Amino acid sequence: MNDSIYTIIPPIVAILVAIWRKSAIQALLVGLVLTYFMSSSFSPVTSVTAMTTGVIDVATSTYNQRIIIFSLLIGAVLALVNASGGVSGFIHALNKKHWVDNDRKAAMVPTLIGSSIFTDTNLSMFTAGLASQSIFDKYKLSRARLAFILDSTCSPISILLLINGWGAF
Repeated sequence: MNDSIYTIIPPIVAILVAIWRKSAIQALLVGLVLTYFMSSSFSPVTSVTAMTTGVIDVATSTYNQRIIIFSLLIGAVLALVNASGGVSGFIHALNKKHWVDNDRKAAMVPTLIGSSIFTDTNLSMFTAGLASQSIFDKYKLSRARLAFILDSTCSPISILLLINGWGAF
């Protein structure tokens, strides 16, 4: 099955499931199961065994555990900031100073936040997304546009500037 056109089937199915179910986790799980099923020559027992072994290998890797813990800690800090009113205070300050009064300025908010917070790619994207989500909703801008802006500003800046977590690694 290696080096054949059939290797494109799992990603296509995962994308279709993501669009249909609107759930990235379900789509990734379907793609994972289909990949192991196809790579084991469509043998259910072999695919379940190989998938279980593969998932355990990934979960027991100390490097992967560190990445997962780091991502969970970033998520916890952002949830704390959101629950404590930090995000709504930021939005209130923007509204009070009339810096964001139309959809064009609203689209600049994630660009500015994503360009100014470059300690880590995930932290930059999560913070800019969390702070910009309600502004985009207020001005009826699409979430797809927000995702594109975040991806095209936060990731490249975090990669180009070595003053971040990857540079420390």
